[in-house]
Formats: sequence, structure tokens, C-alpha cells
Amino acid sequence: MSNRIQNIHIPFDLFSKYRGELMGLAILGILWGHLMNETWQPVVLSQIARLVHTAGFIFLSGFGLYYALSKGPSISTFYKKRLTRIFIPYVILTFWFFIVAFVAGQDSLCKFLTNMIAMSFWIYGVKGTWAMWYVSVTLVLYLISPILFILFNGKKPFANTIIFIGIYSLFLVGLACMFPHYWTITKIGLVRVIMFVLGMYTGYLALHHKSANGWQILFYFALIGILLLIAKLWIDDEVYAILRTLIGMPLLLMFLKLLGHSTFMDKLIHQPLAFFGKCSYELYLIHVVIFYWFRDIIGLNSATSMIIGISIALALCYPIHLGLDWCIKKL
Repeated sequence: MSNRIQNIHIPFDLFSKYRGELMGLAILGILWGHLMNETWQPVVLSQIARLVHTAGFIFLSGFGLYYALSKGPSISTFYKKRLTRIFIPYVILTFWFFIVAFVAGQDSLCKFLTNMIAMSFWIYGVKGTWAMWYVSVTLVLYLISPILFILFNGKKPFANTIIFIGIYSLFLVGLACMFPHYWTITKIGLVRVIMFVLGMYTGYLALHHKSANGWQILFYFALIGILLLIAKLWIDDEVYAILRTLIGMPLLLMFLKLLGHSTFMDKLIHQPLAFFGKCSYELYLIHVVIFYWFRDIIGLNSATSMIIGISIALALCYPIHLGLDWCIKKL
């Protein structure tokens, strides 16, 4: 029994193989979670929807950026490619809404300007961003990712990762104690920085063809499970959220692996999830601005507005993705 467990090996490059599917699961979880927030919230379905969610997005962003930086691009090339990929779609898909919100008196001039450059989260917190906190956090993480990359190119990447997470966690505790209001309005983004760092470290493991054996896998799930319980009882819901993703995402990854790649499974599972993963950013931006347009500008109720927002996002995400991709390639 012991030898059988020891002989189980799960390669970390599965995250690369199924990254598109995981991105698809993440955006579907976000859409479903937002729909339940505005309509009904069955506990089991709510937890399943959040197994990957935005924490998984940020983890997979860190994973992908490690691969990109490993190719040795110049800093200017890296920033141009990555920042245009996130900032150009954001401006094109949201600027009209921010203008309307400003004219309608929903936003001050300062909030309008900071929303236009995706930095309002760091000033006003999660409630002042029209749910665009993810973009604000991701832009900052993209900016500092070349510095974080250095952590994983030394002799002790695991130790460096643990030390960084430890120091950063102490910083978060200090922030929560000294500036409790700012912590409350920004913790949704600040806590998820840890997911980005873990994503980059996982990228290192995958690129260097590392794998985990059965005992390491069991220890990992036991450790995260204990931390999950502690976070739920005594720490913070945002910490609980990232720990939930750290359990849910590997389980979903192993499930995708077990499904295999038959023609039937490709058409039924892998290709649809990869499609949603490809259009995930557009789906996120479109459904959010349409939701707030109908709820806060037009005046419809929240449930109806969210249903309309998700429906329009699903209908338009692919043509908009193609158009944005064409625009970005022309820059």
C-alpha cells in the first residue's frame, strides 16, 4: 500500500496542459457565482462555483507569466505585450460605461479618472471599482512580475517562495491592525497576491518537469484542509477563499486528467472549457459592465440585470475577442 502511494506521480506540467480548461472553469464559476449572488444561493452549488474563481485566475496568470519570462524577453517587450493584453480590452469595453456613470453623477471626477486607468481599487477599494478590482490587481502584478521572477531563478526557489509568503503575510497582518478600514476594502485583492506567487512557483515546477508523489499529494491536501478549517473559524473569508481554490483546482485538474482525450470527451468537455477560457477576460468585462448598466443606470432589479449581462456576454464574447485580438496585434 505504502509503495503504491509512493509510486503515484502527478506532473506539475498538467497545469500547462489544462490551463485553458481551468481558465474556462474559472470564468464559468465567476458567472455562476455572480448569478447566484443576485438571485439565490444554494450552499453546495455556491461552493462548487468558487473552486477556481478569481483566485484561480490570478494563480493561472502567475503560472503563465513565469513561462513568458522564462523565454528571456526584454523588459520593454514583456510589458508591451502583457499590459496591452489586459489594458486595451479593459479600456475599449468599459470606457463608455465610466463616461455614462460620471455624467449620470454615479462617479466623481477623481473616481472616473482612476477607473479609466484601472487604479481606483487602490484608492476606493472593492466597492468603488464597479467590480473591476481584478483588473487593478492584475495590472500591478504584471508590473512587479519580473521582480518576483527572480525568486524562482535562484538556488532555493521553494525556500524563497515560503519566505516571501511569510513576510507578505506579516505585512497583511500589520496592515489589518494599523489600517483596518483600508484592509477591509482591499483585502479581496491583497490576499490573492499569494495566489499569483504560488502560480509562478508552480510554473517553475512545471517548466523544470517536477512532479509530486502520492505521499506529497496526501500531505498537501491534509495541510490545506487543516488551514481551510482554521481560516473558516478564526481568520478571514478571503484567506478561506484562496485555500478553497488551492484544494479545488488540483482536484479539478486530476478530474480533467482522468477524463482523458477521446474525441467524445474533447468535444463534450475539453474544447468547450478551452473556448470559455480563451474568451474569459471578455466574458468578465462584458457581463460586469452590462450588469451595472442595467441595474444602476437603467434601474432594473439585480437579478434581471445579471441575467441580461451574462446572456449578452455569452453571445458577444467570441466576436469581441477576435476584434480585440486583431486590434492588439496591430499595435
